[in-house]
Amino acid sequence: GNVVVPATMGGRTVTVIGGKTGCSYEGAFRQNDKILSVVVPATVTTIEERAFQDCTSLRQVTGLNSVTSIGYGAFENCNELTSLSVGIGGVVGDAAFKNCKSLEDVRLPNTVKEIGSGAFAYCSSLKSFDIPDGVEDIASQTFLECRSLSSVKIPDSVEKIGNTAFANCKALTSIELPAH
Repeated sequence: GNVVVPATMGGRTVTVIGGKTGCSYEGAFRQNDKILSVVVPATVTTIEERAFQDCTSLRQVTGLNSVTSIGYGAFENCNELTSLSVGIGGVVGDAAFKNCKSLEDVRLPNTVKEIGSGAFAYCSSLKSFDIPDGVEDIASQTFLECRSLSSVKIPDSVEKIGNTAFANCKALTSIELPAH
C-alpha cells in the first residue's frame, strides 16, 4: 500500500533511498508491485539507481523537496505514476522516468542542471514539458517516443540537443526556442 520513509533509522538520518547492495543494483523498492504511494522525508537528497524501478502500481511520490539527484532508472516502468514535482534538483539520471506510461505532469526546478539520456523516453501520456532554466544539454533520447508530447519550452541555457531527443513525438506541434 502506502510507504512512509522515516527521517531516521537506528539513530541515523536517512539521506539516501538506495539502489546498490553489494555488487548489484537491486533497488530499495524495486519490483514491488504492491506500493501505491511513497512519502519521502525532507532529509533525503539522493534517490539511487533503480530504487523504485518496476513498481508498476506506484501512483504518487511526495516529499521530493530536498532531492538533488535521481539515479539511473530510479522510477523506470512505474506505469501508474501520473505526476511528479521535485523542489530542489541537480541531476535527473539516464532513464530515470523511462516508460512511465501514465506520467502527464512533471515539474522540475531551475536548479536542475542535467537531464540524462532517455530520462523521459516512452512517457506516452506526457503532454508538455518546460525544460528548467540552467539545463545546457538535452541528451539523446530524452523524450523518445513521447507520443502525446505536444509542446516543449527550451530555455536560453540550452546549448545542445542530442540525437533523437524528440524522435517519434508525433503530437509535437510547438517548440518554444530561446531568443538568441
